[in-house]
Amino acid sequence: MIVADTGDVEKIKSLAPQDATTNPSLIFAAATLPAYKPLVEEAIAYAKKNAAAGPERISLALDKIAVNFGVEISKCVPGYVSTEVDARLSFDTEGSKESSIFVSPHPFPATHPLSFPRSKK
Repeated sequence: MIVADTGDVEKIKSLAPQDATTNPSLIFAAATLPAYKPLVEEAIAYAKKNAAAGPERISLALDKIAVNFGVEISKCVPGYVSTEVDARLSFDTEGSKESSIFVSPHPFPATHPLSFPRSKK
């Protein structure tokens, strides 16, 4: 079974994996590619519309970029897609759920669970 660990949707399509996982550094690498500029621009527009200028807007834009990539990945993977949440929410289950609900107008399907980064406490 193949599990893709990337944010590059085209690479995921070429591998035809059963499941996929991604994290902020993989999303960042993919977001710098010209093919994904529309996903980034949509996230920025979303953040400008839904958050005040400053750290809140930046945080929302970054979360929305992850959501946008997760949605695109879920379109080409039949199994699970795991997107890591903000590491500051590692031990905050409710905060993680609120963050995912806030940036997505509809709930993720059961095949797109939240992934909590491992942190030392």
